[in-house]
Amino acid sequence: MLLFKMNITLLNIHSLLFIICILFLVYTTSNSLIKFLGDKKYTFLDFRISLFVLIFLLIKLSLSLLLTESLELKTYISSLISLLVCLFGWYLHNKVVERRKKHFRLLFFYLIGLIIFVWYR
Repeated sequence: MLLFKMNITLLNIHSLLFIICILFLVYTTSNSLIKFLGDKKYTFLDFRISLFVLIFLLIKLSLSLLLTESLELKTYISSLISLLVCLFGWYLHNKVVERRKKHFRLLFFYLIGLIIFVWYR
């Protein structure tokens, strides 16, 4: 009985993390789009938000791995692929100095990560 309640609790946390990850991804992509089109400065807050997205995606991936028996395999795979795409975009955006390129890379790769994350849910 205790194991069943714990599994339900983990599934609820997993659903909550799904919503949090979507909100962070939407915020990061819209923020990058606005700053890319407005040619605005890349700030330390943009760096932190993009890093928090990666952290929450990694936590969700880890929880999906724990719940592979309860969840479908495509949920785990979509979490993994979206994390890798966002991580690649974050890595590329750190290599560039120009602010428009930074915002574009965050926008492009995080948008692809968001689409993968939501589409294969």
